[in-house]
Formats: sequence, C-alpha cells, structure tokens
Amino acid sequence: MMDPPSGALVTVPTRSRRRPVWLIPVLALVAVMGVPSLLDGRPVSGQDTSALIQEVLANSLAYSIPALLPLAKLLLVVVAALAVLGNRHSPRLLVAYYAAVLVIVGVFQNAADLGARGFAFLAGNAVAQLALAGACLVSLRSVTAEAAPLRTGRGWVLLLALLAAAFPYATAGGHVVPGLDGALNNGAGVTYCMVAAVVAAAMFLRPDAFPGWLRVAVGTLGTLFGLLNVLTWFVLAPQSWWMGVLHLPLLLCSAVLLATSWTDTRISAPQHEDAPGATHVSPTG
Repeated sequence: MMDPPSGALVTVPTRSRRRPVWLIPVLALVAVMGVPSLLDGRPVSGQDTSALIQEVLANSLAYSIPALLPLAKLLLVVVAALAVLGNRHSPRLLVAYYAAVLVIVGVFQNAADLGARGFAFLAGNAVAQLALAGACLVSLRSVTAEAAPLRTGRGWVLLLALLAAAFPYATAGGHVVPGLDGALNNGAGVTYCMVAAVVAAAMFLRPDAFPGWLRVAVGTLGTLFGLLNVLTWFVLAPQSWWMGVLHLPLLLCSAVLLATSWTDTRISAPQHEDAPGATHVSPTG
C-alpha cells in the first residue's frame, strides 16, 4: 500500500453532527406561551387570554385597509406559484417575501383597538413571528438561487395550500361558517396562519433549496400555531368549527415539513489537513 506524498492534503471523514435544532421548538414555546398578551398596557393571563386572542384577530389592524387585501392575497399566490413551478431565484424570493409578511403580521395582525377596553397586543405571537422573520433574513445567503427538484409524491399538499390561500368563510350570527363571500379579497395575504400554510407547502415540495434548520423553524412555529388554533376552534369555540377546518392546512403542512426536515439538520463535511480541527496524517518511509 503506497503512502501519501509528503505535503499532500489528506481528507479525513468526520462524524455527522447535529445542529441543536431542539432549541427551536423550545424557544417557540417560550415566546408563544410565556410572553403574555397585553390589554391597555396590562398583561392578560389564564382563561381571558383565549377570548382576547379571538377578539384581537377579529378586529386586527392588519385588515384596516380593505383595498390592500386583494393585492396581499395576489402576492401570496404569485410568490408561492413561482416557488412551486421552480422559477430561477424563486426560493430566495419566497423566503424574503415570508420575512416581510412576518414583520407586517407580527406588528399589525397581533394588534387591535378594542375601543373602551383599550389597545390590545398579542405580544407572544409577535415575538415568535418577528424572530422567525429574522431567521428568514439570516438564512437568505444559504437559500439556493436555483430551484431544487420537485418532490412529485408530495403534491397532495397543493390542495391544502389552495384552501389556505382561498380562506373561504363567512359569518352568521357571530360565528364562522363556510362561505365564498369575499374569497377573492379577504385577508388571507396578511393572516399568518394562511400565509404560513402556503409557504410550508412550497418548502415541502422543493425542500432542498432551503437550509434544514430554517425548514424546522418554519415547521415548528406553524405546527404550534396550528395546534393552538385547532384546539381553540374545535374545542373552546366549536360554534365556529369551520375556522378550525381552515386551520388544518397550517397544522398538516407545517407538521410534515417539520417531520421531514428534522433529520436533514444532520450535517457532515470532510476536513483537510490544514483545516481547523483536522486530523493530520504524516507519511511514513
């Protein structure tokens, strides 16, 4: 067996190492569950929190300019369609778009003027969404410019994404019911749960374009909000069960993205002799 020539770089395989992605679910839980909502500057806790969340989202500042809502929905559909079709630069466009929407949603969807009761702000939601926006911006350099291969076997999520983008609902007697009224100009484009479902579906279809840890972060927050909303609308407010149905795309798309991305956070890289931490192999003879 011949010895390597003197001075040659020797590639030494290293063990795969896992990024500490377990921190992502922990931080998401701490932000959403640990940071209290505010009403007239005072923290709200306990059973009052669920009622306040429903009231804030029904009167959100994000919906205060109705003329912009159709444009926001159209932008969501176009950006997601480009990502699914695999257009050049569409992965980076999707992540940059999601970061921008998360900032808008984090600030405005979580805020409402409740009149005599004062100004309400869902601080935990905002912290989590703004943190994810920052993660999206940080990851942009790692997102590929070219579209990754389409996982055709995952095409079933398109139906869920279409349901989220359409966001078809109406109100009757103060309850949410199925309906197509305003389906073309409702607030899906500035509603976190609908935007997140569509983005998660797009990432799930072409996952290799996005870093694994970012997919875990997107999937984690979406799964958490999906579970909370399903619990709210099916258990705590069953009279508006249709809103629970409309949040199933968020839960399902985010959960499958999280589950399939978790193992992709294992990374391995060969080290060379002159690299930090590399193993030096000296020629003999």
